[in-house]
Amino acid sequence: MKKMQLKIILFVFSCVFFYDVNAQKSDTLQTVSVVAKKDSILKLTVINSNVPHYVLDKTKLNELSANDIGDAMKFIPGTYIKDYGGIGGLKTVSYRSLGAAHTNIEVDGVILPNTQTATVNLSDFDVFSVNKIEMTSGQVQNHFSTASSYIKANVLYINNSLFNIPKQKTVLKFLNTTTSINSYQNGILFQQKLGKSWSIGTQALYTFGSGQYNFSIQNIDSTYTSTRQNSNLTNLKIKGAINYHKNKLKLHFNSFYNLNNQQLPGAVVLYNPYNDQTLNNQKFNSIFNLQFKETKYALGANAFVQNSTTLYRDNQYLNQQGFIENSYYNQSYGGGIIYSKFLKTESQKLFFGLDFKSASLSGSQFTSTPNRNRINSVIGFSKWIYRLKFQGNLSHQFINDKTPNNTLNISHFSPFFSVAYLPFKKINFRIRSHYKNNYRLPSFNDLYYNLIGNTNLKAENAQSFNLGLTLGKKLKTIQSEITLDVYQNNIKDKIVAIPTKNLFNWSMQNIGDVRSQGIDFNLLFIYTKQKFKLTFSTGQSYNRSVDVTDKNGITYGHQIPYTPNYTASYSTSMAYKNTNLTITLIQTGKRYVLNENLPFNELGGFTDLAIGINRNFNFKNQKIYANLQVANVLNNNYQVIKSFPMPGRHIRLKLVYTLKR
Repeated sequence: MKKMQLKIILFVFSCVFFYDVNAQKSDTLQTVSVVAKKDSILKLTVINSNVPHYVLDKTKLNELSANDIGDAMKFIPGTYIKDYGGIGGLKTVSYRSLGAAHTNIEVDGVILPNTQTATVNLSDFDVFSVNKIEMTSGQVQNHFSTASSYIKANVLYINNSLFNIPKQKTVLKFLNTTTSINSYQNGILFQQKLGKSWSIGTQALYTFGSGQYNFSIQNIDSTYTSTRQNSNLTNLKIKGAINYHKNKLKLHFNSFYNLNNQQLPGAVVLYNPYNDQTLNNQKFNSIFNLQFKETKYALGANAFVQNSTTLYRDNQYLNQQGFIENSYYNQSYGGGIIYSKFLKTESQKLFFGLDFKSASLSGSQFTSTPNRNRINSVIGFSKWIYRLKFQGNLSHQFINDKTPNNTLNISHFSPFFSVAYLPFKKINFRIRSHYKNNYRLPSFNDLYYNLIGNTNLKAENAQSFNLGLTLGKKLKTIQSEITLDVYQNNIKDKIVAIPTKNLFNWSMQNIGDVRSQGIDFNLLFIYTKQKFKLTFSTGQSYNRSVDVTDKNGITYGHQIPYTPNYTASYSTSMAYKNTNLTITLIQTGKRYVLNENLPFNELGGFTDLAIGINRNFNFKNQKIYANLQVANVLNNNYQVIKSFPMPGRHIRLKLVYTLKR
C-alpha cells in the first residue's frame, strides 16, 4: 500500500511539473496575479486557500473577548475544545474528531514537539501579546514552516508581537485582569527598537487565585450544589526575544520560562467535590529562527531546545505510605530547514523540508528512559494550470523509538493532494478538495505514565477527505464570506483518552476503526457605515463519528466518547467610534462519556452566552483598552467533561495600557 501511494504521488508530481505551460496560454502570469491577489479576504476565512484556513487577528480576538487561545478556537468551525473549567483548567483541541495529538502548535515559526503528552494545553497561551492565530487543515501555507508542520493533519499557528520589530522606538504595555471567580492576571510587555534593524522585547505574566466558584450538578435523581475546591493556582510566564530584520533576512531568537503550581480540582462523584492532588510544572525552551526571502526562492531554518519537569502528588493515595509522588523530566531538542523555489509567482512553488527531533523521558518510577528520535521530511509543490490550483506533498517520518522493553524503527510515508477550481475570473468563488494521510505514535504519557499508560497501544492511522466551497464578496459598505465543507475521516486504531478522577489521571485505549463524517459551515457578514460597524459570524458543525470495528460488537455504530454531533458558535459585535458591544454564543450537542451510547453515559448539551463591552481610550501616544464581560449570562450549570462542572455566571474586567513613542 505504501509503495502504491508513493508511486501515485510521484506520478502526480511529474504530471504537474512537466506540464507544458507554453501550450496553455490561459495560464499566464496576469491570470495568476489576479487570482492570487484579489480573492484573499483575511477577515476570518482565507478564501483563496485550497484547504480550510481560518485567521483570527488582534481585532477579532478583542471582539471575542478571548482570555486565551482555547477561548478563541471555539469560534472556528469543526473545532471542539475540551475544557475542564477552573482557572488552571486544561483546554485541548479536537478538530473534526481527530484528537488533540493531530494538531501541531507552531509558535513564532517553530513547532515544539510534545512527545510527553502529544497534546498542548491551549490555556497556556494568552492573547496579551498575540498578533494573530491561524488554523489550517491539510497543508500549511507558510513558506517557512518546516517539515514537522506537514506531518500532522492540522496546524495552529500563533504569531507573537515579540517576534516582530515594532514601528515605534519603544512599546510598553501593562495588563490587569480581574474576575469574580477569584482569578487574577497581571502582565507587562516591553519592546525596544535598536537602530533600524534590531529590536529586543520581553514579557511577563503572573496568574493567580483560588479559582473558587459555586456550581450545581445533577446526580441521578437529585441536584447537588457546592463550591469548587482545590483550585489554587500560581503561574509565572516570562518570555524574551531578540530580532534582526534587514533587507531580505530575518533572524529571531527567543526564550520562554513557565513556572506553574496548582491544585487539581477533582471529579465531582457521589456528591464529593473534594480532592487533594497537586501538580507542579517547570518548562524552559529557546528557539532560533532564520528566514531569507528572494524574488525567486525562500529559505527557512530553525533550532530549539526544551526541558520540562513535572511533579505530581496525591496526598490521599491508598498505599502503605498514604500518598504517591511521581516526578518526570522531559528533554527535547532539534532543528530543521525548508527551501522553496518560486515558479513565476509565490503562489506557485516547489519546496523541500527536513528536520530532526529528539525527545527523552525519565521518571521516578521508571527503570529505564524512553527515547524517541525523529527525522521528518517533505517534498511538495503548488501550481496553477488555467483556473485550477494544485497542491501536493509527500511527507515521511522515520522514527527510532527506544522503549524500556524494545527498540522500534518505523518508516511511514503520508501523501497529501488537493485541487481547487475557480469557475469565474472576477468572482471570489472556489471549489476545493483534498486528501491527506495522518499517522501518529502513542505519546510517552499514553504508554508509560503511572495510572495512565497502556503499553499495548497501537499507532493511529487516519485517511482524511474534504470537499468544500468558498465565496467572498466585497461591496462599498458590505463584506461577506461563506465556506461550506463536507469531510470524512477513516481512522484506524484511534487512540482515545477517557478522563478519570482528576486532570492528571486518564484511561488510554484504542478503538479499532472509526468513521467520522461531517459538515462545517461558516458565515461572516460585515456592514460598515461611516463610524459604525456591524459584524456577525457563525460557525456550524455537524459530526457523526462512530465505531465501525465489528458489526457484531456492542459498540458498533455508536458515537465515540466526547464527540458531539453538533456544535455552533455565534458572534455579533456593534462598534461605534471606539466603543464595541459584543455578544457571543457557544452551543454544544449531547455527548457520550464512554464507548457505549447508553442513557447513563449521556452528557447533555449546553449553551454558553457571553456579553461584553470594550472601549479604546486614545491619547497622543498612549491607549487604554478596557473590556468588561459577563460570561455564562444565563447561569447554566453544565459540564464539558463529565463531573467537571464549569463556572456559572461570572464577570471579567480586563485593562490594557499601551505606550508607544
